[in-house]
Amino acid sequence: MPPQIRQYHDTDSNYRLPNDQTEHERLGLLNDVLRSFIGGSYLVPLRKPDVRDVLDICCGSGHWVLDMANEFPNARVVGLDISKPSVVAPSPSITFIQHDIKQGLPFEDAAFDFIQMRTVPSIPDRGELMVEIYRILRPGGFLAFFEPDQSISRQLQRRSPALAEVDRLLNKLPHMPRSKTLDEGTEQPNSWSIAHELEHVMYNSGALLFERGDVKSFFLPIGTWPEDPVLREMGRKMAIVQIRLIETLGDQFRKLPDFGDDEFHALQNWAREEVEDEALQLEMEFVYAWGRKL
Repeated sequence: MPPQIRQYHDTDSNYRLPNDQTEHERLGLLNDVLRSFIGGSYLVPLRKPDVRDVLDICCGSGHWVLDMANEFPNARVVGLDISKPSVVAPSPSITFIQHDIKQGLPFEDAAFDFIQMRTVPSIPDRGELMVEIYRILRPGGFLAFFEPDQSISRQLQRRSPALAEVDRLLNKLPHMPRSKTLDEGTEQPNSWSIAHELEHVMYNSGALLFERGDVKSFFLPIGTWPEDPVLREMGRKMAIVQIRLIETLGDQFRKLPDFGDDEFHALQNWAREEVEDEALQLEMEFVYAWGRKL
C-alpha cells in the first residue's frame, strides 16, 4: 500500500510536519487529552474579569483557541501559526493569523494578558522570541509553555527499544533541536525534547523580568495499561496520538540515509507492538512552566 500523500506548508520554516486535516485531527486529540489530564486549558491563576486578550503561538489545529474562547466569551482570542488551522472560528472574538514567528510577532506592544506556546520542540532557541513575547505581553500578564519529553517504560525504567529508535531518528532530522548533551559514544543529541529547559528559558532570559510562577511535570499514560478507567481512556487516546505521530514522520524519516519504505514499515510495526504491550506501562512526561511579567 503506497504511503498517504501529505500536505505541507510552502515556506522555508524549519517546521517539517504536515499541515493537513490528518495532522490537525491528531493535534485535536492531543488537546483533548491534555485538557482532561490537567483539568482545563491552563494552569496559570487567571481572573476572568482581567482577561481581555489571549494569544496561542503556533496554534496548530486551533482547538485550544476555541476552548479558551468558550471559557472567556468576552475576550479576544488569537491563534498564530505558519499554516491555517482546520477549525472555523465560530465567533468574531476569535482570530487566526497565518504568520512565521521567525519574522517577529505582528502585534503592538502590551497587547495580551495571556500567551501560550505548546508542544513546539522544533523551536528550542527562544531568546529572540522571548523578547517579542515580553514586548507584546501586558505588565502583570502571564506566559505559559507546555512541552513533551520522551516516552519511558515504567516496567523497563528506561525508553522502550522501538520508541527509542524513533527518538534517535527524530534527533537526526534537520528541524529538531540540538541538545547540549550527547548520547554516550555518539555524536547524536540524546533528546529532541526541550521540556526540561523551559524553566531556564522562562526565568533566565537576560534582562527580561518574569515573576516565577510554577513548573509542573505530568506523566500521561500511553496505552490501555492503567487500571483507572479515566486514565485508561486517556492512555488509549495517547496511543493513537503516538502511532499517528510516527506515521506523520514517515516522509521525513524516508529522507534519511539508508532508511526507505521497508525500514519505515518495520519501525511502524515494532512501535505499534510496544504501544499495545500493556506490560511495558509506557508514559510520556509533559512539563508546564508559567511566569508573570513584572
